[in-house]
Amino acid sequence: MKILLTGSTGYIGKRLLPILIEAGHEVVCCVRDIKRFNPPASLKANISVIKVDLLDEASLDAIPKDIDGAYYLVHSMSSSGDYAALEELSAINFRNALNKTKVNHVVYLGGIANELELSKHLTSRKNVELELEKTINEKNNEIQLVKLNNKEDIRKVEDNVKELKSQKEISEIKLKSEYEQKIKANTDYYKNQIKDREETIDRIKEMKAKLSTKMVGETLEQHCETQFNTLRATGFQNAYFDKDNDASQGSKGDYIFKDNDDSNNEIVSIMFEMKNENDTTATKTKNEHFFKELDKDRKEKGCEYAVLVSLLEQDNELYNAGIVDVSHR
Repeated sequence: MKILLTGSTGYIGKRLLPILIEAGHEVVCCVRDIKRFNPPASLKANISVIKVDLLDEASLDAIPKDIDGAYYLVHSMSSSGDYAALEELSAINFRNALNKTKVNHVVYLGGIANELELSKHLTSRKNVELELEKTINEKNNEIQLVKLNNKEDIRKVEDNVKELKSQKEISEIKLKSEYEQKIKANTDYYKNQIKDREETIDRIKEMKAKLSTKMVGETLEQHCETQFNTLRATGFQNAYFDKDNDASQGSKGDYIFKDNDDSNNEIVSIMFEMKNENDTTATKTKNEHFFKELDKDRKEKGCEYAVLVSLLEQDNELYNAGIVDVSHR
């Protein structure tokens, strides 16, 4: 709540201010002399100070319009002259100022009195009370006036402030608990998401690791055969492209390509070898390890050329550079 506190430099005001702050309220302190108001540094972050003289009606325009409650803890009994008139004028000015705000709770510090026999001082305090009560009528009974006439009344207000503080602490604990539960729920959710993805990655790695070198190589062979068959009709109608199944010489290539003219004369013949390896292979093979064997297979099968289709050495600068002539090797 936003609380307006008059009498901030007085005996009760100075002791009430830290209690209001501790309860979580925002406090606007009204003082006649700002230089005389020196609250503890620990309170300054939660208070604002306005210069107000209750006898100067124009100065009360500084009171914020959005206050929720107000404490009237001032008197003029120490003033010279007709203090009763001064007290009444202060109350009237204060009442008029409150009527311009949305205040709904006013706490007034009176005195111990009976209704039959009042001293001049208590009569003055009673008149202040009557003026403040008019605020209720003028605001259509929308506000509540609390009178502090004795120690018991003050104790009740202190208990009320403590209760508000307790409610605030309970709300803070509840909000903190809800926040921590949401954080935990989100953390658990994303941990499970990460765990699921890590398990998926592990499964894929495991499946890939289980693929034999032969299976990996055959996958590349099937790809190459499919690519050739998609191009066969464009200009290779008489071409032969099939697996080399003849291992009578001790070794063989993967595919043999031969193309003939319409008279069945051979135009070109190529021995193809496809090489691939698992990503998890500890010892990586180089392309040049296969050149000699491939050239031998080419000669034994009577092929004019030999082509190594390779997915090895992916970090080599020639990788993915198209057809590379290595006949000089």
